[in-house]
Amino acid sequence: MRDLTNGAIVSGSILSEKTLAEQYEVSRTPVREALVRLASEGFLRKGAYRSYVVADVSLEIFRDLFQIRILLEPTAASFATRNPMVSFHRASQEDSNRVQRSEQACERGRPGVEVRKT
Repeated sequence: MRDLTNGAIVSGSILSEKTLAEQYEVSRTPVREALVRLASEGFLRKGAYRSYVVADVSLEIFRDLFQIRILLEPTAASFATRNPMVSFHRASQEDSNRVQRSEQACERGRPGVEVRKT
């Protein structure tokens, strides 16, 4: 996504799962999942032979979409932490606390709370 927003990958570019996996030195599975998600969000179009084409989306639209996500995602996280029926049953108390701290930081206007990679 960063390469889309900073112009390293421009609209009309053809993206290949295999090439991206090699470029970023990761397996093809996370690349495939990212491509599918970006396509579902309208940033990519499905191309021929398992490829994707970067959609013609302006930087202004990217910014607007991220602004919307910044507004929605903390609220979604808040609802999830308050609803015991949500499938957080496998999350540890530490994970739940981290989500709550992130939500509080977002409400204070300071996103960027420590994020631990799992």
